Amino acid sequence: MACLLQFLSRSKLSLRSLSKFSSIACYLSNTCNKSNRFSSRFEMSLKSSRLYSFLTAVSNGKRAIKTVQDARLFLEAVCNEDNKTRCIERMVASSHGIEALGSSLRCDASITFMNGDVAAFLEYISDESLKQLHSGQLLRDVLLAVVEPPTFWNALEKHYMQKDLSPTASRCFAWLLYELLTSPSSFVHLAVVQIAGKVKDSFLNSKDTETRSIGYKVQHLLRGMSSGAILLGSIKPGGRHDNDFEDFREIAIFPTADELVAKEQPFYLQADAMQEIDEDERPAAHLDNQFRLLREEMLGELRTDIQSARSGKQGRRISTRLRSLVFHKIECGNDKHRAASIAMRCYEGIHIPPGEQVERKQYWAANKNILRHESFGCLLCCSEIVAFATIDRNEDLLAEAPPIVLLRVFGDSAILKTLVSLKAYHQRDLEFVLVDTPFFAYEPILRSLQEKILIPLSTELLGKIENGNRKDSLLCPDNLIAQITQCEGQSLRNILGLEKDIILDHSQTESLIAGLRQSVSLIQGPPGKIQSFL
Repeated sequence: MACLLQFLSRSKLSLRSLSKFSSIACYLSNTCNKSNRFSSRFEMSLKSSRLYSFLTAVSNGKRAIKTVQDARLFLEAVCNEDNKTRCIERMVASSHGIEALGSSLRCDASITFMNGDVAAFLEYISDESLKQLHSGQLLRDVLLAVVEPPTFWNALEKHYMQKDLSPTASRCFAWLLYELLTSPSSFVHLAVVQIAGKVKDSFLNSKDTETRSIGYKVQHLLRGMSSGAILLGSIKPGGRHDNDFEDFREIAIFPTADELVAKEQPFYLQADAMQEIDEDERPAAHLDNQFRLLREEMLGELRTDIQSARSGKQGRRISTRLRSLVFHKIECGNDKHRAASIAMRCYEGIHIPPGEQVERKQYWAANKNILRHESFGCLLCCSEIVAFATIDRNEDLLAEAPPIVLLRVFGDSAILKTLVSLKAYHQRDLEFVLVDTPFFAYEPILRSLQEKILIPLSTELLGKIENGNRKDSLLCPDNLIAQITQCEGQSLRNILGLEKDIILDHSQTESLIAGLRQSVSLIQGPPGKIQSFL
């Protein structure tokens, strides 16, 4: 088509003739393009049909896996099925299908095979919907074919230890290891537990977010196994990410980067579940639950603010973005006034006032609302969260040209990760984004909950609820309450032994009786109309 247009341009035809030929050429070009697209779709449909036929023949026992090409074709045919649950059900229902799967995985131990067809298959069966089939039994049947005999598993482990696996294959290896650890005891061989102990640190140091998330869960499982705790099959706190622990006092109030991107549902209890806990343990559980609920409310606001900042959309106010950050040095600070922080030169995002350094310092001293002290934000690298930090406002350093910003990063692991990121990535890709989340409003309350050991009046506040009322002790004789009730709050002088007569209306009478009947009662209301809240 290009040659035809070139020929027409060089010919001595009239303008009108050239116009007609050009129209014809464009028509032919569009027709060819449509034909090519149709041909491509037809070829894809034909390939899918052939793969389905091959998968059916193998599952029915009419074809066997004899060569490496057969193995790759079988795994490709499995991954080509859009309906994953139906595909796995059909494979497990057929003894030929499970046998073919095991033969295919053990057919080739090359790194090309592991990073290609094997990684695609493991990613295919890692879909969460497959774990719901028959309470996870179908997936366990597939995993049994994968690891027994252990020829394939040993080869996959060897490639991982040699760091030959691709990021996708490494993530699939981590997923497979975790599934083996969380399977019934017959699956959890001592060798698998030993391998998990060797590789968990590499999972935690991975650049892939999902691999790190699996690493935290593996670490949590290993701790539980070593202490004899039964964690499998129960929902408990701890292990979802690097800031999730069974003891809520170990949780850092400021979040970590891995915590913000974790997909697992956070742990907290509903009100009815709290009532099922023994009364002796309920105060401690109540403190734990209130801390987790309040902190999750704080993180919910933070996630919204970060999403707005990363997408460029305006939130409650325009986010301040300090771009093109370059590492300057580490400020050690001192024990009394300043904590250790990372000094970053900012080449974009801060208005530099004109004049000498003395004049710039005066500007920052007079405008303390710009980059306010302890403003909270997140350090991003290529739009990925590196760490969270607050600004340690230093007017002398801000008056530099370009300005120097002190960022106080919370947590030793977060500081280490930040320093590694500064070394690994191009520093001009770093930026610090201020968010609107009011941590100053949450932090003191969360800190107090972590420091609190006992709850005053815990028996009265957290006691059992029976027939809609909280079980409580009686503070005064029944006959006194009966007399007040009988006289409906009128002429209480003789009943209460007072010098002056007292007359109460209906709501005031109910409030008085509530205060006499139970040890804890909140009575509030405007003058003349008192209401009681039990």
